[in-house]
Amino acid sequence: TYTLEGAVEVVREAVASVAPAPVVVAGDSLGGYTTMASAGALPAGQLRGIVASGCTLVFEGSALIPFKIKGLFHKLLVGLVGEKRLLGPRFIKQLGKLGVSEEDAGALIDAGVNLAAFGDCVRALSHVDFPAKLAALKVPVRLVNGGKDTQMLRDLARYQAAVPAAQHIVFAGEGHGVSLLRSPEFADLLDEFASKP
Repeated sequence: TYTLEGAVEVVREAVASVAPAPVVVAGDSLGGYTTMASAGALPAGQLRGIVASGCTLVFEGSALIPFKIKGLFHKLLVGLVGEKRLLGPRFIKQLGKLGVSEEDAGALIDAGVNLAAFGDCVRALSHVDFPAKLAALKVPVRLVNGGKDTQMLRDLARYQAAVPAAQHIVFAGEGHGVSLLRSPEFADLLDEFASKP
């Protein structure tokens, strides 16, 4: 079961394991929300910045409806078909369309994919004021989105108002998941951000 508190603890432990080395915390989609939630729990002297991608939607009001429906659909599908069958060749082929090699797709599946947890994730992110979490930080913030990711772009203005100094990068023509869709360029922007003094 995904919980925001549990995810924050995983990030906190990872950062503590490399202390006192400086860190930049980055994530895409659910990882982006986890990044924003965890930043405030990290040592100020160690955290150098955050890169949050595909996560400028606030999960409240009507924005929740399609995600709740998708969560129910995932749970129903896993119950009817079984997760093992859903994570077979078709799933690997779908990941391949995103540029994930067959070897990496196999490693993802072996590490553990929990499709039924989608609903847990939606519940965990609901009614959390992520723009306020960013506003409380004293480190550089970079927000990243796909230009066609209209769901996640919905509340961008709210994020920009909360953190006016945040840099926003758009991958034109891309949808959700730019870390997979444009992985070399995404890696470059992380390297560039991390190399800043």
